[in-house]
Parts: sequence; C-alpha cells; structure tokens
Amino acid sequence: MRYFMILILLWVAIHPMVATPEEDFLTDLRDSRLQDARFFLEDNHSVNLSLVDGHTPLILMCIEQRSHEVRWLLEQGADPNLIDSEGYTPLMHAAMKGDRNLAQILLQAGALVNLQSPLGSTALQLAVNGIHTELADYLEKRGGLIMDGYYAHPFLSELWTRRQHYARALSLIETRWMHHEFLKTLIQGDYEGLKLLLDSDSDPNAVDTEGVSALMMAASQNDTYMAELLLSRGADPALKDNMGLNALWYAAFKNNLDLIELLLDSGIKDDAEFLENSSLFGAFSSGAYTALSLLIEAGWDTQKTGRLGTSLQHYAAFYGDLRTLVILKEAGVDLSLEDGNGQTAMDSLIQGYTLNEGETLYTPVAIFLKDEGVEATLKAADLDNIKLSRIIYSKW
Repeated sequence: MRYFMILILLWVAIHPMVATPEEDFLTDLRDSRLQDARFFLEDNHSVNLSLVDGHTPLILMCIEQRSHEVRWLLEQGADPNLIDSEGYTPLMHAAMKGDRNLAQILLQAGALVNLQSPLGSTALQLAVNGIHTELADYLEKRGGLIMDGYYAHPFLSELWTRRQHYARALSLIETRWMHHEFLKTLIQGDYEGLKLLLDSDSDPNAVDTEGVSALMMAASQNDTYMAELLLSRGADPALKDNMGLNALWYAAFKNNLDLIELLLDSGIKDDAEFLENSSLFGAFSSGAYTALSLLIEAGWDTQKTGRLGTSLQHYAAFYGDLRTLVILKEAGVDLSLEDGNGQTAMDSLIQGYTLNEGETLYTPVAIFLKDEGVEATLKAADLDNIKLSRIIYSKW
C-alpha cells in the first residue's frame, strides 16, 4: 500500500495538474495580460461565463476593484446587468465596495441603476448600508432609488443623516464661505492670514449657515494647528452645529487623536443628550476605532442611549461591527443590556443582516455575542439564514 501511494505521489510530481483554459483566462485578467485573455475569447468562449462561485469575469473584477480590466471586459461585450449566483449585479458589487469610479464605468456601459437583489436592495441602498457617502450621492443623481420604508429603521436614518450632514458641511464650503473673509481664510489654510484677522478682532466663533463653526471646520480638515490657534483666541469647543454636533464629534469622525487630546484638554464635556450626537458616535460612524478607545478612556459614557433607547452595542451589532463590540467589552460594557424596545444586540444583528445582506460580515459577530451570553428575543422565523440561525438559536 505504501509503495502504491509513493507511485501516486511521484506521478503527481512528474505530471502537475494543468490549469483549465478558464483558470488561465482569470489569471491573465488578474495579471493584466489582456492580449492573452483576448485569445481565450477568440476561441469561442463567452465573456459572460461563470467562473469562481458563480461569478462572471466582470463581477470578479468589480469585487477586486480592477477598473482597467472592468472597462476592457465591457468592451469585449460583458453584460453589465448579468447577476451572479446570489443575485447581485456588477453595479451592486461596486456599490458594496464604495467604488465610484467602477460605478461610473458600469453605468456608462448600460448598467441599470435600480435592479434589485433577492432581498430587494438596489445599488444605492447597498452604498448607503456601507456608508459610502460620495458614491450614494452619485447614484442618487443618476436616478438611484431606495426601496420603500428603508429609512424607517432608526439605526439607518440616524447614522446616515449625520453622515450626509458631515458631507454637506465639507462639499458646500466654497459656496457658503466664499463671502466670509475669516472662514474663507481658514479653509484656504492661511495660518498667518487667520492670525492677522484674529488680531483685528475677528470672531473666532464664526459659523456658517449650517451652524458649522471655524473650529469644527478645522477639525474636519484635520488641521490641528488652526484648531490650536482658534482655541488660544477664545474659540468655544462646546458650540454645536445645526445637527447638535460639536468640534469633538468632527475630530472623532476624522480619527484625529492630537486634536481630540487638544479638545479634551480644553475642558470639553460629554454633554450630548442622545448617543447619536455624542463624539463616541462620531468615531463609530466612520470606523475611527482608535478615537473611540481614546474617548472611552477619557470617560465618555458608553451607555448613553439614542432617542429610542438604543445603545452603541446595538448599533455595532446592527452594522456587523465586531471591532467596536470588542472595544466595548474591554471597557466593561454589559453587551446583553436591552434597548428601549426590550431588544438585545443579537436582535439588532438579525435586523441588520436582513437589511444589509452579508453572512460573512455577521457570522463572527453572532459568534462573539453568543460567547458573551447575548441571546435573541426575536423569533427564528425572523431570520432566513440557516447558518446564522444555528449560531444564534443554539444552546451553547
């Protein structure tokens, strides 16, 4: 028997497995050998063939964010609306990646913007799920729609509203501030010019029509030097914009640790009435984990709740954010606490999975919460994923 196995191993070594033409084609695409890839297509192979996990070459290149190869495949006749085995189009994959350039290429090639996944998500909705603000704005301008009732879920509406407000605060700078010399000087990064204006009694607490102060804008631009100058001249770190966000929220969103330390030293307080206006939420909403940890160490309230009694662990579970949950656990937060509706973080995970459609994202979060003793109050019938159901509803 041993002799027979040795013969098999020798045969394999002498006769290595030969890659299939389809595998060679995919390798050529990944190595940007497009002339070699063209030979495959000229040999009567379809550019829309199914390759890895039911993905077409176009979808695989979208997943890998290879815009040059995507453009080439479209020129060879790849169908921009052909779905994969899970029902997702190339545009949906581009949306999940937050790749505006890919989305633009696909739409120019005839991709339909409002096709829906098996769970009813459009490309715009998937971009919103991933908090890809720039891409979502672009898709909306191209006619992208959200399914009815999507923003009815408070987790989505609260976070997305603040992300849009932040994006608007940045995108409208020039049009809103062009006639305000002090704010315009700040935006241009003219430190000496700003210093001269402050010496001439310009108001360090000047705000624009959105209530965004000079200090907030310095924070949003990661300009610690400007922020330090403004604070030294009397800028009030406690000022809030029209959404109720202060400069620390902006600094946390940008993960600017130096500015966070500067603002903490200025005596800024954790005075947000609701979680969504807390600087912790600013850090969470952009994945600024270092800033999140720093604020928790500084004593920011990890159990502050939102308007509906929702705490940060519920938001994290809803979005499949394992790292935030780990940070909260290390800070001593009881992850099993229920929200104002009597639901646990595991319930939030179920709701998030239903809307966001990502088993790979939610499975490790479900395992983590289960290990922490967090159970679901929602019924198993509310979850259509067998793998997640086994994790969530099993007895550990």
